[in-house]
Amino acid sequence: MLVIQRLLTYINLGNLYHGLEIYQTGDQYHYSLIKVKKRKQELLVEEELESENLEAVIGHLKPSIPLFLSFNTKGVITKDAGGSKQAGKDLANSLFPNMDFNTLFYEAYHIKNHVFVSITKKKDLEEILAKLEKTRVSVFSFHLGLSGIAPLAGYLPVKEIMGTTYILSTFESDQIKVLMNTPQSEQRTYELNGLPINSKFLLAFGAIISSIQNRRKNDSNFLEVSSSKSTEFTNKRRLSLLVRFALITFLMVLLLNFIAFDHYFKKVENLTEEIALNKTQLERFRVLKEKVDQREARLGKALSSSNSNVSFYFDQIAEILPSSISFDQWLYQPMPKPKRDNKPIEYEYGKMMIIGETNNRADFTNWLSKIEELNWTSNIETLEFDYLGKNNSMFKLSIGFADENQ
Repeated sequence: MLVIQRLLTYINLGNLYHGLEIYQTGDQYHYSLIKVKKRKQELLVEEELESENLEAVIGHLKPSIPLFLSFNTKGVITKDAGGSKQAGKDLANSLFPNMDFNTLFYEAYHIKNHVFVSITKKKDLEEILAKLEKTRVSVFSFHLGLSGIAPLAGYLPVKEIMGTTYILSTFESDQIKVLMNTPQSEQRTYELNGLPINSKFLLAFGAIISSIQNRRKNDSNFLEVSSSKSTEFTNKRRLSLLVRFALITFLMVLLLNFIAFDHYFKKVENLTEEIALNKTQLERFRVLKEKVDQREARLGKALSSSNSNVSFYFDQIAEILPSSISFDQWLYQPMPKPKRDNKPIEYEYGKMMIIGETNNRADFTNWLSKIEELNWTSNIETLEFDYLGKNNSMFKLSIGFADENQ
């Protein structure tokens, strides 16, 4: 379940988050932006930026990264309801009698054992949201007042929390005192589970934590507005992930097709070369055979072997000839010595000689073994076997007939 929850969080939110607190000193607006990255189960602060210019802050935001907004201007009023058991509009009315829910937003949240309610004018918050949306900034959720402190209070073992325009003090009696709209020039650094956070960015960081920890949503009258923005961002992110996944899948299919095509293309190319080589070998064999036939006709009376037997031997050797071996000369009853003038021609009866080349020694050895298995051969000798270069070697082979009268 935990793995599934983490996966859903990544699909819906990603692993980069922006938190932005908007507050005021006098009439001047201030913007405290923090960028957080989730790596495994740790949070790392990647960027902190404070500015009085909203456009400068927007330049650091990306539509693909969710923005968690903390609205804490002087128009936001926060009150402490103590340990009140009331909730919803009843709680808000008890602190702000005759509150007009059509013109005001409220949010109730718990800090330790106290309930706080913050309210603001709808139009003030909607103006800020409209400015951000015009620049395609993806607001995922927003909070009022000190709501961002709620998920952090348990990790802050200090009696005084000082932020941008507020001081929150706790006492041994579990009493809490809050001073709002009191700009703080002093900056402090707080350790949250080993992660240092500057006091200027506590509310912005707390707004992020509240969402990625899937905390129970605070009681407010803007849940529907906030949920619609969350849903809009989630749908856009899911669509973006789906498009990227489809694109990656498509590219992978193209790559596999290319690899398969290249593999079969090379196979076809090799087969084509082999066929061409075989044709050449067959043509050379045909020419050699024609020469042998011509010599056989001329020396018919001198040869003791019949033409039919000679053709049979040639055919059998040709049938077992691998493509890596080619013949240069094929001599039937060869002359042991070169022909000399005024000397009788001598022949080696009962033998044939083959001179050729091979580019595969294993094929050549296997071919010799097959010749030895023929029932009409005997006394097979490799007279020469010389390396020519690269993989080519020249050979000279003597094959005797089992019947020497052949």
